Amino acid sequence: VFASASSLPAATAANIRLIGSPDGPGGYAVVRAWPQLDVSAPVTLAPAPDGAWTWYVTQRGGGRDGAMSLRRVRSGGDGTDSETLLDWDEQAYSLAFHPRFAENGFVYFGMNGPRAAPPRFSRVVRYTVRDGRPDPASRTVILEWPSDGHNGAALAFGGDGRLFVTSGDGSSHSDVHRVGQNPADLRAKVLRIDVDHASPGKHYRVPPDNPFVDDGRFAHEVWAYGLRNPWRLTYDATSGQLWAGENGQDAWEFAHLVRRGANYGWSTYDGGQPFITTRPLGPHPVTP
Repeated sequence: VFASASSLPAATAANIRLIGSPDGPGGYAVVRAWPQLDVSAPVTLAPAPDGAWTWYVTQRGGGRDGAMSLRRVRSGGDGTDSETLLDWDEQAYSLAFHPRFAENGFVYFGMNGPRAAPPRFSRVVRYTVRDGRPDPASRTVILEWPSDGHNGAALAFGGDGRLFVTSGDGSSHSDVHRVGQNPADLRAKVLRIDVDHASPGKHYRVPPDNPFVDDGRFAHEVWAYGLRNPWRLTYDATSGQLWAGENGQDAWEFAHLVRRGANYGWSTYDGGQPFITTRPLGPHPVTP
């Protein structure tokens, strides 16, 4: 059972004429970067720090639940030299090279699996790159949490080298586990961890300047909370802003400017819309 969203007043545009489709933005043209690249379902991509290659994740079939591969293509080529680096029987949503990749060779992936059957987990997985390729034997799970639905698993390094990680509510509908406003649960959050140091028994530590390290109600990894499925994440090094793209429940999709310690309302709210208003809110007011 869920509450239907009510409409907010529509904003009015000051532009007399908007420039966009079908006009196209002035001064730009679309070109195919790799004319000979044969790829049907790309999920994410990132330029390798060496500048020679672009790495990308692609789905091998089976619809949205299909297995995935990590591939690379020469950044300045035509796409004919693309090759597979890893095959996974998991979902892979994001990849991020360590800021000091030239020193340590670390690359991180946000993943969920196994595909075969539950229980499933979202994970931050690290590989060490040797001779330009991730070494399968180096696979290390840095952090994981139970998740079978809205899996999050987007990654972005901040300007200070700390790793931001997203988690969805781990269900397929309406936050059935009621984790969005539960501050002690890792799900439905943006997390922030230090992957360059480790606490006992872990492959990371919690940065001491995280917002809730002194609040016993919270998992200390939490940076922001109340998110349904933030599965896209980007950090802008110039402004220091962290942005997340999130799937809404039915009628809404969101782009969040993620702020330290903020509560984005799920599942009492769906973005700026009331959702299941009988569910209690967490300990902070909602940022609409």
